[in-house]
Amino acid sequence: MFIACTQPTSLVAHGVFDAQEYRTFRRCEDFLWSVRCNMHFHAGRAEERLSFEMQREIAQRLGYTSHPGLQDVERFMKHYFLILQLATGSAIKSPILPSWIKK
Repeated sequence: MFIACTQPTSLVAHGVFDAQEYRTFRRCEDFLWSVRCNMHFHAGRAEERLSFEMQREIAQRLGYTSHPGLQDVERFMKHYFLILQLATGSAIKSPILPSWIKK
């Protein structure tokens, strides 16, 4: 199925997402764009791979801090993989989602 739309919000009108799914989609998209842009800034060029060496720098650029039991980079990567699950739809039906996703 192909849906021609000029605005992402029309995906709700076309029934691709309900309102909650659309908000989740936008939050995921915003986060992934932020990661991607910071990867480019850090590398000084277009870079599409989030290498192990780059992870801590990106975590710090995005404001992640260490907490007891988890380093900044571990918190970032947990969040990154959760976002990937949400973006691919594999976690949308999960009853256990962070509060910012449910809003």
